[in-house]
Amino acid sequence: MVRTSFVASCIASLVAVQAQSQLSSNTIDDYDGFNAGKYGNNPSQSYVSSDLISPMFQVNTWEDELIDKSGFMFISPKVNAGGRIRGPMIFSKKDLSLVYANQTWETAWNTRVQQYKGKPYLTFWVGTEPQGHGLGSCLMVDQSYNLAYNITTSNIGTEADNHECQLTPDGTALVTAYPTRDFDMRPLNGPENGTLRDSAFQEIDIETGRAVFTWYASDHFNISDCAVPYASEDYGTGTDVYGWDFAHINSVQKTAAGDYLVSLRRLKAVVLISGVDGSVIWQVGGVNNMFKDLSCGKATNFGFQHNANPLDPEHRDLSHITMFDNHAYAATASNPGCESNCSRLLHLKLDFDRMTARVVAAYPHPLSVQAAAMGGYQTLPGSGNILAGWGMVPSITEHRKDGRNVMDLQLSPFSSIASRGGAWIYRAYQMDWVGKPTWDPALVADEATNKAYVSWNGATEVASWQLFGGNSKDALYSIETLTRSGFETVFELEPLPAVMRVTALDADGKAIGQSNIVQTGGSCQSN
Repeated sequence: MVRTSFVASCIASLVAVQAQSQLSSNTIDDYDGFNAGKYGNNPSQSYVSSDLISPMFQVNTWEDELIDKSGFMFISPKVNAGGRIRGPMIFSKKDLSLVYANQTWETAWNTRVQQYKGKPYLTFWVGTEPQGHGLGSCLMVDQSYNLAYNITTSNIGTEADNHECQLTPDGTALVTAYPTRDFDMRPLNGPENGTLRDSAFQEIDIETGRAVFTWYASDHFNISDCAVPYASEDYGTGTDVYGWDFAHINSVQKTAAGDYLVSLRRLKAVVLISGVDGSVIWQVGGVNNMFKDLSCGKATNFGFQHNANPLDPEHRDLSHITMFDNHAYAATASNPGCESNCSRLLHLKLDFDRMTARVVAAYPHPLSVQAAAMGGYQTLPGSGNILAGWGMVPSITEHRKDGRNVMDLQLSPFSSIASRGGAWIYRAYQMDWVGKPTWDPALVADEATNKAYVSWNGATEVASWQLFGGNSKDALYSIETLTRSGFETVFELEPLPAVMRVTALDADGKAIGQSNIVQTGGSCQSN
């Protein structure tokens, strides 16, 4: 279904209707019911062959022929109101079915694929989240989902923050952190002996865990540059144990020249930091903006932004940068139907000779929303489409470069935003991944319904399932082969064989894994 605008009626073309029918069973096509709470704050799907819980997506827009279906979609939903929709998750981009989840951790952020020494790793942050930042570490797991590296800060007095874990071609990882410092808050009419929750980042050698570069925002910025009034919020006040959060770092990228592109949310600024001495080379946005705005103020008026990146994947050319522009620090508008200070995906062109900035493209949410926090922007390498996770607005969208919205998914009703009871999507990514789990496929037989359920958490290469059965484990024969149908494929047999086993087949029909023998307890069972 394609929902063209907030006030428009649902107009479904034949192609869209056909595409909707091809989506997996963990999708919903009921905009009004979904947003009225018919399915709850966090609609979820459970499985028979697995104890995993996955979100059910409300599909507002799905233009099948225009969506980039390469690779897989990676998210780490955060649900504040309880439930088990959490942890690193991978979904098929073809039908939105679950491919992998690990719900061991209460909190996980920023799941994606990154390269280290020529090999792909699934990376994500885990830890605790005290008042707007994180205390934990960045995990790197290999293609068999084995933990390979655990990365955190070094000699900085706090653990790695949840906002960033960016691997570099230099064998290092960039992590953000929020160390506290004694600080004179009198410029903000605070105490002389106040506590500052500083914004810092470190570049960590992955093999040794040693910091090769450390940077503190308070060494280079005035706390008065903060766009948020001192002690005006429900956390981070001058008397709070965590201190006043004046800059709020939330993304770091290392450039090919060895400098660092940094997003500082509360300074409303994106800055380039020298890799030599940590000084500010240039700043766009914020109090100390250095660029003339050629777009009538719309290039430098972004605010409280996230996920600033060079458009160039090699990080050589910094003249084009992208970001998620929250544009508001606290909710001041309706969701959906935002009319002012609305969030957008922003692509800027910077001219370093003339020191000018202009808007190349800006993509609002198709229903016009205001995400007060979080959010991510990814340019997909093949199609050039833009994928976005909308932070505190429980939505994932995809846009063509011409601005056309081709995918709009919801994880929770819009009404859940105000209560903070829905799912948050810090960032969403789409990337290639080959998962080869060391565990076997799971097969569960339900004798009451004569059904057999099969799944293989994390296996990306399964194209079909071949079911074997018989009266004895030594005399199994092929009964039926079914194409993989979502995370869990269901065989319906009457009666069920006394003994069963299932084999996973790849696209070439090659066996890539098999389940244990399952005995149904039927009267014809024998050894």
